[in-house]
Amino acid sequence: MTAKKDFYGKTAVIVGYEIEDSSDENHYLAFGLDEELPKGLEAPEYVSRVREHGGLGIIAHPDEIRNAIPQYPSYPWKAWGVDGFDGIEIWNHMSAWMELLKKKNVIKMIFTPRRGLRGPTDKSLKSGMSFYQLRNVLVLVRRTFHAHAFRKGPIKLIIFPYKVQFRSIRTHLLLDEDLSRDIISPRAKFYRQLRGADIRFKLSLGDASGFKFQVHSNDKIIFIGRRNNLIRK
Repeated sequence: MTAKKDFYGKTAVIVGYEIEDSSDENHYLAFGLDEELPKGLEAPEYVSRVREHGGLGIIAHPDEIRNAIPQYPSYPWKAWGVDGFDGIEIWNHMSAWMELLKKKNVIKMIFTPRRGLRGPTDKSLKSGMSFYQLRNVLVLVRRTFHAHAFRKGPIKLIIFPYKVQFRSIRTHLLLDEDLSRDIISPRAKFYRQLRGADIRFKLSLGDASGFKFQVHSNDKIIFIGRRNNLIRK
């Protein structure tokens, strides 16, 4: 892996990569590995190896359905017999955008890419919550960064520029203390917090900075997004 793990201003860069099988299906996000796995592995193998190497693995866009652009087909997850994954996506901005893409709306979709933000479908929500309850896996939403350069004659533009993606969806980790400036410590805390599901999501409907939510019931405090919610006062 050539990307540099470090702090850039206030941003901590933590490196992972996407794995797929020999059919370019069953996309899997792997984090926390010191080196890439061998190429040519099938889904059961790379899911198992990510876990064996102490990494964190997330199933990417499992319910993706799209057919507007033949050269960019759907990449759904089909290897449902595997076990050992840490998380599963229930919504992906790029996938949702391409699912809404039609010949009659392509111009509008290019210039207003965030207009398609509708959130996960009922099917994806039910599936994700089922995995959360039965297997105790992380359920999350994600944006995908491609910033595709489009040019036709004198027209030149970037479809899904990075500034649009950063403003679309955010996953907020719920931390009990500030991150250290040593990249090793934030990296370890990042994975630990993800495994603990101490997270919440925000779509681009407003600024969610500083938002907190708690439920107080007798001598218990229940925190949003946290698996271990039986915290005594």
